[in-house]
Amino acid sequence: MRLGVIGIGYLGLTHAVCMADLGHEVIGLDVDADKVARVSKGDVPFFEPGLEPMLRKNLGADRLRFTTSFAEVAGFANVHFLYQWERHAAWRRGSGDKHRPGPKRTLRGIRNSSGKASPSKIALRQTASSSA
Repeated sequence: MRLGVIGIGYLGLTHAVCMADLGHEVIGLDVDADKVARVSKGDVPFFEPGLEPMLRKNLGADRLRFTTSFAEVAGFANVHFLYQWERHAAWRRGSGDKHRPGPKRTLRGIRNSSGKASPSKIALRQTASSSA
């Protein structure tokens, strides 16, 4: 199966790598080009035992790749998993990353970029901010 993982933080990257290791073709998307470049080289930006060798193995097997392009993900995957920081509370307090699209904008981007007659399946998983 071809899977798209939107948001490659701790949960998204771990999910993408594990699904690729199970044999699925996976593309991960993030708006942070530096993060995409880093994981594309096989470098995990956080500590998770055993994840880095699994990432490198699946990059080498061409089951896993990363991008900043919504159109690329929409055209590739038939199931999408959305792992995105829940920023709304942070925005109300005047902080938060305003460059990251919210869930509605992300879903519109996928649908508008897909060019498919029928929509893909989308699983929404938001991650909570670590700052309360």
